[in-house]
Amino acid sequence: IAKWLNSWKLACLCHAIIVTQKERFKIIQEGIRTNITCDYDDSSYIMLFWYRQERSNAGEKQFQLIGYSIAKSDTRKEIKTFEITRKGVTHSSLIIPPEEAAKPAVYFCAVGRTQ
Repeated sequence: IAKWLNSWKLACLCHAIIVTQKERFKIIQEGIRTNITCDYDDSSYIMLFWYRQERSNAGEKQFQLIGYSIAKSDTRKEIKTFEITRKGVTHSSLIIPPEEAAKPAVYFCAVGRTQ
């Protein structure tokens, strides 16, 4: 039984999806609207999330949900100035407006399944 459990754990650890943000580093000119793309390889993960990480005035890193979408059609934003688009289930773009581009930040996309 122990051998079977170890095999099962290994199988679970080996299954992963690949999430790719095309621009690993991107310098954004202040006052210019820009976008970041995110692609992944498993269409069974229909939820996509965009996050922003900034430093507070005290120097602490703050992680903030920008918004998310379910499949292609249902998009919800926590920060209204951003736009989130989906071209197919496995592709999304985050459009960063000029007023947000002036703030130094790191942007992340993440995907998940619904229960």
